[in-house]
Amino acid sequence: MVLRALLIGKNPILESNLIQVLDEISSKFILDKIILDEALPSYEYFEKFDFIFFDDHSCKREWLKFHRKLKPVFLENNVSFFLVLGKTCGKEEIYIALEAGVENILFLPLDLSSAINKLKNSQDKKKFFSFYNSKDYKLFFDNSSNPKMFVKRGIVERANHAFFKSASLLNEKSIIGKEFFKLFDFESHESNSLNLQRFEHQLVKSVEFLNVRLRQNNELFHIRTISVSNRSSRFIAEIHPVSKLQKESFKDLYLLTNENYQEHNINGFSNDYEKLTKRERQVLDLSSKGLPLKEIAQSLGLSKRTVERHRANIMQKADAHNILEAILFFSDSEVRV
Repeated sequence: MVLRALLIGKNPILESNLIQVLDEISSKFILDKIILDEALPSYEYFEKFDFIFFDDHSCKREWLKFHRKLKPVFLENNVSFFLVLGKTCGKEEIYIALEAGVENILFLPLDLSSAINKLKNSQDKKKFFSFYNSKDYKLFFDNSSNPKMFVKRGIVERANHAFFKSASLLNEKSIIGKEFFKLFDFESHESNSLNLQRFEHQLVKSVEFLNVRLRQNNELFHIRTISVSNRSSRFIAEIHPVSKLQKESFKDLYLLTNENYQEHNINGFSNDYEKLTKRERQVLDLSSKGLPLKEIAQSLGLSKRTVERHRANIMQKADAHNILEAILFFSDSEVRV
């Protein structure tokens, strides 16, 4: 597979550096170049790239207008945007970039080792999230025994067979293409309203809503949402009718990868929860509630470093890249302190 990259700017030294970086992460790559002017190419032009590097070493903030206009395209197509700043740029420029949602910043003169690591991390994220568009995941989604919806930019894009089987008097026409957060009454309970705001503002990746009423037929459901992108623009909702569920389980709602998909078939998932120590279970439980490291440490009377070590052990036992994957991996077990 050929890696496609785009350099916006005319810095020959930076271009040479980027060629070295790209050569380290892929045996086949193409680096295109354009000069930014008033007439931007069409959106389709930018969709095809894996990486876009915007050279703004003069700190004129030309990147801000460009990024603001193209950000939906980047999110939709998982394009990694890298802002390249000159050494004369101050902290203010960095703050503005972070506030604008720029996750990747490089500085001139380019540190090749740091740039290589950042591109590798970005590439790993792209591979991970692209799994949700794969045939394997769609097969899993459609045939899962747990009711699910896939929501994109707030709109229900698809729902599986188990959902329509569990929700009476509903069909695809009444669900597909509708606004997810308007289908259910999340405001009836204060805790659900708070969790909704936490999820919409991306304070947490996963959240649970209890006893939520579906407006179309007044049935009550327990819902868990999990974001599958670096924003909450795409997420999966697992939805269980309260009348058919005595105890909340959400057994198979966790992020799958190509490597572990074959190990977990649609009939159920492996349960390695017993591998965790009591302290690791406590850390896992508090992490699943969205608490930061500092609060977890205070709650358990531990140092942040100790909590970090427990999290590392949890991730290792779950074969996870981060604590979120570990939380979701163990979500088929009832987490108790």
